[in-house]
Amino acid sequence: MFYKIKPECPAQMGKETEFDKNFTPWEVHKLHLVFDVWLGGDLLKESPCFYVTERFLEKINIKEIIGIKSIKPAIVTSSETFKNLFPNRTPPKCFQLEIDGKPGIDDIGIASPSQLIISANLLRLLQKVDLSNSKIEDFKK
Repeated sequence: MFYKIKPECPAQMGKETEFDKNFTPWEVHKLHLVFDVWLGGDLLKESPCFYVTERFLEKINIKEIIGIKSIKPAIVTSSETFKNLFPNRTPPKCFQLEIDGKPGIDDIGIASPSQLIISANLLRLLQKVDLSNSKIEDFKK
């Protein structure tokens, strides 16, 4: 069984993001995230990218997940909104997931348009992290 997961979207791409628009979805070479808010989720999205917190990497062994090609550190900064809302907090360290899995086959994959599809096996592993602000639905091929 497979699931469509819609992660929390707490940030927007910053000016230091480097991407190639010749691909669909865009190929992001360097991700800069500007956090406006963060509700505590560990699996996050800023289209077309999916990224995870450092806490996610501490609890989940990425090498066990079929469909993740690599992870890359992201540049993380706070917007004025974030600083005003959370004066005593900093956004989490984040890492961009480079996903090359086939949706509905591998543990993780991306279906059009930018839908993250995960296996039941991966969903069980993700119980170790905060997904409380993610929406999870059955995925039908």
